Amino acid sequence: MGNMEKCHPVKGGKGLIKANKADCKGSSHSCAGQNKAGDLESWIMVPTGLCGKINSGNFDEVPPAIKAKLEIPS
Repeated sequence: MGNMEKCHPVKGGKGLIKANKADCKGSSHSCAGQNKAGDLESWIMVPTGLCGKINSGNFDEVPPAIKAKLEIPS
């Protein structure tokens, strides 16, 4: 996938992370995959430049494996 970056969905962002889908640990959990839905401390790894698109609600270029980790509004 090339260069990757940590993506923290922003408060009010449109791509909040689903429960148990984060790629990190946080203060409320110790392992990846143990987050609560919408936990703003959690993050996922995405291709560089994709996080801004996710947070603006543009999911056109988001790969299916990453979409599966996100609550995407219909």
